[in-house]
Amino acid sequence: MAQSLISSLTPFKGGNENFDFFIKQFIEIAKLEKWSEAKKILVLKLNLKDEALKFLVSNPKLEELDHFDSLVKKLEEKFCKKPNFEEAQRQFNNLKQKVSQSISDLAEQVSSTTDKFSNPNNSEEENIVNLTEKLKLSKFIEALRPDIRVEVKKLGWIENVQVAYFKISLLSEYKENSLIK
Repeated sequence: MAQSLISSLTPFKGGNENFDFFIKQFIEIAKLEKWSEAKKILVLKLNLKDEALKFLVSNPKLEELDHFDSLVKKLEEKFCKKPNFEEAQRQFNNLKQKVSQSISDLAEQVSSTTDKFSNPNNSEEENIVNLTEKLKLSKFIEALRPDIRVEVKKLGWIENVQVAYFKISLLSEYKENSLIK
């Protein structure tokens, strides 16, 4: 019998780990290896450790669940802390590039904060994804240091997040190097 890919998956411990990432990998392996519902439940339970295992064991009703999706939902409720809308909105509204913050750090911060605010459920619906990307670009430009933002608007570099990020990184690097000389 061929070795299962599940052996390459790190068990989920709970705590600060990313449950979404773990369960996406788990589901991909289950689909690829064509697992039954019962096998998915069993293998998932076997891949819980530490806090996640304690949560399972301390809730007898979870042990009795015979639907994989129901078990996943209970684990998500426990281990996927979704920020509330007001907190996500506050973080989004307060985004500004800090004096020593790099363009790449700002881009990452804008991207993750915008996702929490605009698409907290990670929808893959085209309209939501497009709206979120446009919002990221708009917020990225708005959050830039004023001197860089003026240059970007003057040059008309507002296309999409990836292109804007690349061009703004080059502009920022150029400005910093020309100030040094």
